[in-house]
Amino acid sequence: MKPHFQTRAILALAFALALGGCMSTAVMQPTEASKLHPGETVMLRLWSGEPRLLKIKAVEPDALVGEDARVPLKNIGLIYRTQIDRTKTTAGVVLATEVAIGIAAITALVIGLNSGFMGMP
Repeated sequence: MKPHFQTRAILALAFALALGGCMSTAVMQPTEASKLHPGETVMLRLWSGEPRLLKIKAVEPDALVGEDARVPLKNIGLIYRTQIDRTKTTAGVVLATEVAIGIAAITALVIGLNSGFMGMP
């Protein structure tokens, strides 16, 4: 594997690891549905065991209304809500960028030393 391909692979891995910790999934009871907002997409686990992905259009006192379905709260066992943590996202991007700069500097040094560019035989 050529050095620049190794660098790209390491950079991609660093960014993936940094951004992977930026999301969290909260498990909610149907009684907490009032915390949801129109525009959010949630995964519902119905009492029948069926999973259902729902983009919320409205939250009613007794149901979640999606673009193509109205799901009564009494039919919902659990609600899975995925949220992006902006603080972790920012910290992850900064960390990944610092790692990328360090890897690029080390790679440039190694390539320079191996090619004799730095005055080394």
